Amino acid sequence: MVEIRFIEEHELADFTVADARGFGMTVPDDQQADAANRLRLTGALDQTMAAFDGGQMVATFSSYPLEIMVPGSRRIPVAGTTWVSVHTTHRRQGILRKMMTRHLQQAIEQGKTAAALWASQEAIYRRYGYGWATQFQRLAFDARRVAQRPELIADGAEIHLRMVDRDQLVTAAPPIYDATLGRVPGALARSGTWWRTGILYDAPEFRRDRGELRGIVARVPSREHPAHHRDVGYVIVRQKPAWDDRSVAQGTTNIVELAAENDQVRRRLWHAVTGFELQPKVVYEMAPIDEPLGYEVAEPRSITRNPCDGLWLRLLDVNHALSQRRYGAEGRILIEVEDRFLNRGGRFELDVVDGQGHCRAADSAAAPDVEVSIADLGSLYLGACTATQLQRAGGVRGSAENIALLHRLFATRQAPYCPETF
Repeated sequence: MVEIRFIEEHELADFTVADARGFGMTVPDDQQADAANRLRLTGALDQTMAAFDGGQMVATFSSYPLEIMVPGSRRIPVAGTTWVSVHTTHRRQGILRKMMTRHLQQAIEQGKTAAALWASQEAIYRRYGYGWATQFQRLAFDARRVAQRPELIADGAEIHLRMVDRDQLVTAAPPIYDATLGRVPGALARSGTWWRTGILYDAPEFRRDRGELRGIVARVPSREHPAHHRDVGYVIVRQKPAWDDRSVAQGTTNIVELAAENDQVRRRLWHAVTGFELQPKVVYEMAPIDEPLGYEVAEPRSITRNPCDGLWLRLLDVNHALSQRRYGAEGRILIEVEDRFLNRGGRFELDVVDGQGHCRAADSAAAPDVEVSIADLGSLYLGACTATQLQRAGGVRGSAENIALLHRLFATRQAPYCPETF
């Protein structure tokens, strides 16, 4: 008989091995301690469970305590669903469903507004109420073919750039992130531990034949004290040298993350990235879906773009979630939310005044203006898609007038974006 329980600290190393086995991978002995340490340091141990069959771990499940930015520069507490795996020998036995139920119930008890995850298989999670809530795109190009138009970078003379190593990034990057990328809907709040064990984790075995982490930091003269400077952007990269059979440089610059205070700084950082002559092939694995680089270059067809779903969001407290974000219009609408998995749906009245939403449970006898599943509400919540798109896809039902109001309410000026997996 399979037993599902929260694990003990001494089982963390076995947990990382079992999870890797579920994904068909192997965790080298020298990496098991690092992986286990991240679960311990980030406060996930109390939310880490496994399924055991005869003493053997056959499934894994964990959750990071996170905060995610929502439209209006507010953060909501979120359970970061992660480390989910079920061994092939124990599929189709209801194990994942039982672990997910326990996970979401624990998140509710802890006062989480939502749960969020990155889906290894996107077909799995709608049944549990998760909706596709952000997008990203993979950009790849040869910098010898893609150059920004000169007039767009000519006005960046006051921006000074400096190369920094990983240890300097630990100090320089966090305040820039908090003031820029961290304010985008979908972005995570990052503690010092999260920085060191996530984006800036740079153990040699993690580099996969690429170079060590390094960065470029942009700074401008301080408005108050022109003799001083303030940091306004950064780009973090890994690089891999290579030459072809004619000894022509074909190295690659992999962008890990780019954050900028404004478009002038962003363009200046892009200009620097495309200036690595020995690593002219540029790859940005997780660029924002609304990155405007393609409109700034003379040959946009030379940029390969592959869009992908990003963060998936599962609302647990609809009242709190809808009351926390800001909206693009004013109005009142009665929303019926269907939640088959947790039965936390119902009818909710959303009243928006001056951009601020106030949501409350409504009389169940009242006729709703629109109907939506909890998963589709998760897709709508951060602004990843519009109410009109969801209506066309069969995800929102209501009159044309009410769909148009829902569209205006949830519209955002900036596409949501989560720049990191977990």
